[in-house]
Amino acid sequence: MSQHSEDLDTLIKRRGAIKAKLTIFRNYIKPLTSFSSLTDLQRFELEGRYERIQCLYNDFDKLQTEIETLLDAPDDDFKSRCEFEDQYHPTVALARSLLSATTNSEGSGRVHTNVRLPKIDLPHFDGSVQGWLEFKDTYISLIHNNKCNDDIMRFHYLRSCLRGSAALVIKNIDFTSENYNNAWDLLCQRYDKDQLLIHNHVQALFSVAPCSKESSKSLRYLIDVTNKNIRALKTLKQPTEHWDTLIIFMISQKLDSSTSRYWEEHRNKLSEPPTLNQFIFFIENQINLLEKIEENSKINLKSKETNNNNYNNKSTNYIIQSNSNQIQSNHSKCPLCNENHLLYTCETFRSLPTEVRIEKAKNFKVCMNCLRLGHTDRTCKLSHCKYCKARHNTLLHSEPERSAASNPMPGADNVAFSANFEHSNTASFILLSTAMVRVRGADGTKHPARVLLDNVKAVHIELVTALSSEAYIAALKIFVSRRSKPRSIWSDNGTNFVGACNELKGVLSNSDIASFMSQEGIDFNFSPPYSPHFNGLAEAAVKATKGHLKKLLSLTHLTYEEMSSCLCQIEAILNSRPLTPISSDPLDLTALTPAHFLIGRPLTSVPHPQITDGNITRLERYQRVELIRQHFWKRFINEYISLLQQKSKWSTSTGSLIPGTLVLVKDRTLPALLWPLGRITKTYPGSDGITRVAEVKTRTGTVVRGFNSICPLPLH
Repeated sequence: MSQHSEDLDTLIKRRGAIKAKLTIFRNYIKPLTSFSSLTDLQRFELEGRYERIQCLYNDFDKLQTEIETLLDAPDDDFKSRCEFEDQYHPTVALARSLLSATTNSEGSGRVHTNVRLPKIDLPHFDGSVQGWLEFKDTYISLIHNNKCNDDIMRFHYLRSCLRGSAALVIKNIDFTSENYNNAWDLLCQRYDKDQLLIHNHVQALFSVAPCSKESSKSLRYLIDVTNKNIRALKTLKQPTEHWDTLIIFMISQKLDSSTSRYWEEHRNKLSEPPTLNQFIFFIENQINLLEKIEENSKINLKSKETNNNNYNNKSTNYIIQSNSNQIQSNHSKCPLCNENHLLYTCETFRSLPTEVRIEKAKNFKVCMNCLRLGHTDRTCKLSHCKYCKARHNTLLHSEPERSAASNPMPGADNVAFSANFEHSNTASFILLSTAMVRVRGADGTKHPARVLLDNVKAVHIELVTALSSEAYIAALKIFVSRRSKPRSIWSDNGTNFVGACNELKGVLSNSDIASFMSQEGIDFNFSPPYSPHFNGLAEAAVKATKGHLKKLLSLTHLTYEEMSSCLCQIEAILNSRPLTPISSDPLDLTALTPAHFLIGRPLTSVPHPQITDGNITRLERYQRVELIRQHFWKRFINEYISLLQQKSKWSTSTGSLIPGTLVLVKDRTLPALLWPLGRITKTYPGSDGITRVAEVKTRTGTVVRGFNSICPLPLH
């Protein structure tokens, strides 16, 4: 029995060696599948290995038969034979296919070996139903049915192809190879609906824009849209071949008057009802005719301009030749200092006030746009003023004087200017305008009152789905609908902001609405490129808010609705900050906030218990939004309190807090939008006579706090 066991172990080891040879051949042949064609060296090596691997099956069969003969239960080892055959036959077939492909490619010659085909870009899908069929067919052909790609590669390609709302469909699916089929099925379930696709393509046919005038561009667009939707409906197995009469009638209503007349004349000459192909053929002939006419018109216009330029050049040359030296010297000499330089480079001219520069330019009869002699500003083709874009030089730009607002109340005593602001070491005064008004009470009695005419730094946060001009214009429309039209907008030099400005300027330049929008336009002001700090406090506030948001939003992924809700709640926190006391009444514990200027009262929030769970992944979706809001509240209240507290080194005493001052008390346990305000009722001086502790009356009672735990609100 021992000899029998030794023979069996020897046979099993020999069988393992044969399996190892097969594994080595599989590992060698697998990278060769990624090459488009094999080189001569690779082909020769593959042929040699393939010849040796062919006899491997016979050797394995002999050893496996002997092993099964020596075993008492040969069925137990039958699995080894199945595994070997499942690996051997596919490997041999793959080697034969590589060799046959190499042999076939040799018959076509080596002329095309260096030809490099252009790169095929992957399609993109943004959720529009019209683009689903094109995206689906292209993606399935390039990625989904490509056997060289595994599921994790397909999933990566799928995520890179999706944009906008389509990307949100699979955004929350874990990025694993097992979830690829689930993501693709979910995407097909959302968009691969025949009824919805048919409805959208039919709607696109009926809603195509009509041609306003006879042009090849508008007719080409009309035919392209029609053909595109007809082909899509035909792909969806719709009987489009029976719709000729209906489609011809519908598209003919979109034609301009000239093309429609020509079509009616052509149709009257036909003995039978026209087909859709005949209609499209007629429109394409009209397009070709219009393109030729437009091209000839451009050529004639260009040749006419060339002739005019040649005539002008000849006339100018004639004048210059008569006294060329004198004219050349006059044009290059400064009329102000008689030096050999142009007027706009003259330091003496630049040092003059703007009004004097304008007067000098008029006296010298130079072009007001470029400050050169020889032409006027109407014919000048150089750039205009960089500040107001008017037809004058930047050195001649002057700000228009703004007339003072008319006094609504008789007498100079009705309007006063009084306010102050206390710095850390010195006290300076800032003038804020006030006005006397009459307020009608509930009983109809009029009472005189003084109101503060001041700006308020309110915050409005709008969520956009893309950094594009279209998304910015949509956000601007939402802002105008909610907050009314702004007079001016200050922003950085982002391409989306500049593009939106150009779009709005294009609308304003329309002759039909130019007269109306001339007084209603929005003044766009852009900071220099790569210099957003030029916007001052506004950009600083944006940077601080974005800094907190980036830290908080990195904790989890939110949907569009959750993100919008979170931003609205953060906007409420920013607009609830106390600015200054509403009154000097010691019993009044309320402060003026930006919300008073927006809705006329302080902002409130829905109460929610404090979330103490540190792991955000274990929370429900609404609890995640609430956790982010609570985190932002804790960060913002600490930062706002630090801004109110003076941190600079004192050189002189600025005075102590007096009873009746409205202060903000530090309390990190309060919920969002609940600012702990109180009035100082009593102060406690120390042994050195300096007051460092105060008694504060709040809504919940009286507390004693040090000056480092309270922040007085500015009175003005």
